[in-house]
Amino acid sequence: MLKDNKPVIAIGTPGGLGQTQFLTQALSNIIDFGMNLQEAIEAPRWQSESAGSVELESRMTGRVGERLISEGYKVTVCAPWEFAFGGVEAIRLHDNGKVFMAAADPRRDGYALGY
Repeated sequence: MLKDNKPVIAIGTPGGLGQTQFLTQALSNIIDFGMNLQEAIEAPRWQSESAGSVELESRMTGRVGERLISEGYKVTVCAPWEFAFGGVEAIRLHDNGKVFMAAADPRRDGYALGY
């Protein structure tokens, strides 16, 4: 990810069809909600692999599932740290341009390094 044509964040995940969903959620947590890398990666996730169906990690508030059901979605509650919801790893360059910060997803074995 670039800001003012300068690299800011390197981010990735395995996860097949869910990759764009998981990365979008992590980046939204950083950009829209001001979370640091580790908070953004550890936040509860959801995924949808077919129209009208949503899977939620059980750590997501009950109100989210209730609202989706009231809107006509089929909701499946998954494990609190669902392995199938990716394994996001990220490295961020601090605003000072001199320090790397890295974060790894507890959903899978992995790590992030920068030098």
